This record gives sequence, structure tokens and C-alpha cells, in this order.
Amino acid sequence: MFKVTEKNPIRTTYIPFDPTSHGHVDLQKSAEGKWEVVQLPMSELALAEAEAQATAPPLPIDSDHDSRVWAMKAIAQRQGQSLFRSMLIEAYDGKCAVTGSNATAVLEAAHIEPYRGTHTNRIDNGLLLRSDIHTLFDLGLVWLTADYLLVVAPNLKGSDYEAFDGLPLRLPTIKAHLPNPAHLMKHAQLAREKNGLPDPAELK
Repeated sequence: MFKVTEKNPIRTTYIPFDPTSHGHVDLQKSAEGKWEVVQLPMSELALAEAEAQATAPPLPIDSDHDSRVWAMKAIAQRQGQSLFRSMLIEAYDGKCAVTGSNATAVLEAAHIEPYRGTHTNRIDNGLLLRSDIHTLFDLGLVWLTADYLLVVAPNLKGSDYEAFDGLPLRLPTIKAHLPNPAHLMKHAQLAREKNGLPDPAELK
């Protein structure tokens, strides 16, 4: 995209095209017969796709993966994430399930089973976690036992997070909102494997 400056119409200033702010335009004749640039309306889906493409992570240079897949995935995540977080805030009374923090700005909706579409945005597949705990949970550095006790990975021992080891999870009051035990056990198994730890069942 480019524009010609009013002071010097010969000089041209080039501006990178950004569909989220520039939209799409067309050349049309006015009633006086002059060509004019006319802004074309964008549908909500087209705007969402443009925003997703702008925020999607960059692909490797040698990747032949269709970038549209990344964009559509980003759209789906954005459409469901806000509602999912709101449901978890209500279910967990606006407090982090681990720390009890009520600083809403740093509370995030964590998936137990990884996100695979809006159907996975279920309260029993989520935890309301402070942003740092969410990161540790996703990295497999903390996980939960079948009876909702937090386990801290060995390489976090000696850190501030060691104090959370064995801490009981703050649970929703509605039974249907409790974290799905099967999902928790699957996450715990993957976390133990990442940390080179044996399955507790094998130690019996």
C-alpha cells in the first residue's frame, strides 16, 4: 500500500499493508467520472481472520504448512477462550485454584487436556490458575494427583514453588465442575515422563 504526500506528490511513502487497520479497497468512478478509492466493508469473519493472521506465530522458513491453518486455529481459540475463562472464574469463585490469588488480571484459563476446539472448553477440563502456575502446569513442572494434591517437579525443589508441593487444590463447589480425574491422570503421566519419574503404580 502507498500514499502520495500532499506537499510533494512526486515522492511516495510506502506503508506495509495491514488488513486489520487498512481493510480492503476498490477503485470506483464517482458521479463526476473521477476514479476514487472506496473502502470495502469487512465481515466479522474476515476481520477475525485478518487479526489472526497478524497475531499467528511465524512459521519456520522451510515450512510448507499452510498458514491459513494457523490463522483459523487462532480464530477458534480467540472465539472460545474469553467465555471459557469467564466460566472458570465463576466456578472457582475468582481465585487461583492453587495459590488462592484473587488478582483477576493474572488469572488464566488452563486446559487440562490440550485445546482441540471449542468442545474442549469445558469447566471440568479447566483450571483457573495464576499465570505463572499456568505456565508451570503446561510445561509439566507441576501436576495433580487423583485426590487433587499438587505435585512440584524435582527440579523446582529449592525454589519458591516448593512450598506448593502437596498443597490441596481449591475446588469448585459444584460437583459437575470438578476437574475430570481421567484428564488429570493423563496430564500427570505426561508430566512424570517429561521429568523422568516412574509411574507410582509401578512402585507398589
